[in-house]
Amino acid sequence: MLVGTWKESDGTGSLRFIFSDDRNAFEGSWSIPGSTSMGGWSGERAQPPSLPATP
Repeated sequence: MLVGTWKESDGTGSLRFIFSDDRNAFEGSWSIPGSTSMGGWSGERAQPPSLPATP
């Protein structure tokens, strides 16, 4: 798990990432101070494009 703080010009908040065992995917959340709700996100590692076979 990775826990941290995000910061932009108009605010800051907390964030959290939970990675899959193989580190190819994550789920997480973010929040804004003073808010009781959290936003969610998830993602998967992008696969590199397939290269054409060489003769």
